[in-house]
Amino acid sequence: VVNSGTGLHLYYVLTEPVPMYPQNQHYLKELKYSLTRQIWNRFTSSIKQPQMQGLMQGFRVVGSGTKLGKGYPVVAYRLGDRVELDDLLEYIPSSNGERQKLEGILRKSSMPLAEAKEKYPDWYERRIMKGERRGRWTVKRDLYDWWLRRIRDEIRVGHRYHGVMTLAIYAKKCGIEEAELRQ
Repeated sequence: VVNSGTGLHLYYVLTEPVPMYPQNQHYLKELKYSLTRQIWNRFTSSIKQPQMQGLMQGFRVVGSGTKLGKGYPVVAYRLGDRVELDDLLEYIPSSNGERQKLEGILRKSSMPLAEAKEKYPDWYERRIMKGERRGRWTVKRDLYDWWLRRIRDEIRVGHRYHGVMTLAIYAKKCGIEEAELRQ
């Protein structure tokens, strides 16, 4: 449990690191959202709507200053041992299908390379044999400008990291230089 100065945050330290492949990220995000729904209620937050923070959300380092200032450092309390990722599923009810959905995501696996070579010979030739990089898809600048306006006009506390992260993603997709993004 971490005290950030204005709230308490629950962190699980896993027994083993998880490689952040896209499939794993999808599973971990859904697991995090499910756990958040289980914990969020009128006794744990004065905010009615659960705040579903992204998987890559930044967090304050223990000992650093909180939103209240340097005189109020972030404090962490250890309340248990490291946990197995699969054990976290036990906290998700199976009665509403949520656990089954998570287990389904976990079971999905990517296609073996030998099978991909057979099914998609053109792709195999380009990407595996010739080592070509995956193509990029560029978007009009309007998307970036629209999101920037939304950040300026609508962003709320608790959603700033997501807003800035999304702006950076849109900048990349729209071909906007890093210098302009930083402004």
